[in-house]
Amino acid sequence: MSKNGIWLNSVRLKSNQDTQLSVGDCIRFSNLAQLEFKVICCAPPQDLLLPNVTEHDPIDTHIVLDGYHLFPTEGTPEIAMFFDISNCQWCVENLDTQQIKNLTDGDLVTIGGKHWRLSITAINESKATIPAKDIANQLEYEISLSQDEEQTNIIMSSPHGVIDLKERAHHYLTALLARYKANAYHARVPVDELAQGWVSIKALARDLGHSENHVNILVHRARQQIYQASGQMLPASCLFERKKGHIRFAGKHFTILKAGILEAQVGVD
Repeated sequence: MSKNGIWLNSVRLKSNQDTQLSVGDCIRFSNLAQLEFKVICCAPPQDLLLPNVTEHDPIDTHIVLDGYHLFPTEGTPEIAMFFDISNCQWCVENLDTQQIKNLTDGDLVTIGGKHWRLSITAINESKATIPAKDIANQLEYEISLSQDEEQTNIIMSSPHGVIDLKERAHHYLTALLARYKANAYHARVPVDELAQGWVSIKALARDLGHSENHVNILVHRARQQIYQASGQMLPASCLFERKKGHIRFAGKHFTILKAGILEAQVGVD
């Protein structure tokens, strides 16, 4: 409460009294007309990207952040910006260099040559959930490929229910990584679980017939879908594990079907 009082729509509020606001309400923190604020939204606070006002050509808008974004466009992204719910932190990854940076309130993010400043206002601690390394034990995947492998569907069972991820182009990348892991799991010469299924991005790009940059875009599209389809309850990192220049499927319980026929199964009774 301002020491000089608070006026709502020209009416001074009583001390220690809760008052519900509505869109269009005007608030003043003193009886001075020039210090008026207008309520334009009553939704809960959200994290934002705000234009860097120090630039000569400021951007007259803002970006509301909802957990996972590919910028500047979904079709031709340059960076991925996502909220790591395991660590309650925003991160940004350059899709060319695969360098990941942890962000804090006030940090600058460059999108398409324009600079934006991160404004953290949401109560992000409430998004924290089971760590990715633990949630992997609670997820089960059914990966179905067509006979010609042109279509791939994935159904995921999680503590939050069954999620049908339907057919997506990026699912073939997931299927291929699951195959690598299944092959290592069933190899005649046992491979330590910590080493099973790792493949270099370079080799994965070659097997998929894509550039390394496009492979990285597919990785983020797959992670983005998991994050959004789970209602932001599952960490995006629960699908893949990554280390410098390498990646593997994070699933520990999965079935691979081709044309409805069982191809491989890991960790499923």
